[in-house]
Amino acid sequence: MEYQIRIPDRIPMREQLEEVLYGLLTFIDAGSIYVSCKTKHPAIVTTILKRTASSTV
Repeated sequence: MEYQIRIPDRIPMREQLEEVLYGLLTFIDAGSIYVSCKTKHPAIVTTILKRTASSTV
């Protein structure tokens, strides 16, 4: 599946984070990935997984 990852330029090590997220997407079926970063704090990555028909609740 083709994903477009947009990470704000102000996030430190943006290019490396983008590479890691593309690698992660080969293993998980994500519906959304959110990246947030406050000044002088580490980046926080939140992943929302897709629910498939075979998923159990």
